[in-house]
Amino acid sequence: MARSNKGLKRIVVRDIEYRWSVKGDDGYISVCISPANGSGPSILSYFGYHESWTRCGDGSRRSNGDQIIITNRIVRRLIDYCLDERDYSPLKPGSNIRLTKPERCIVWSDAVRRSPDG
Repeated sequence: MARSNKGLKRIVVRDIEYRWSVKGDDGYISVCISPANGSGPSILSYFGYHESWTRCGDGSRRSNGDQIIITNRIVRRLIDYCLDERDYSPLKPGSNIRLTKPERCIVWSDAVRRSPDG
């Protein structure tokens, strides 16, 4: 059965087309990147939201809602890292690559941030 591309974003890195998606989960943002032709393994990763927090008068904390947004720039860096450092072969069958701490592998400090008011 063919995979649906609905909701997937497209990126081309080093002449290979990929499809990627993100999903906000409880406490992190999951990222899935796969070669568009479906022949090779996927890159699976997750980022923390990296939002800022404000202390409330009762001692609790409240998120300011300014979490990072995963964009093509971040996805390109993940793919480049896997190609250069993890022997990733997007055109050959193999095991998926799981990056559990992508913040340690790529530059993300320039990530776009969500506006606190929406």
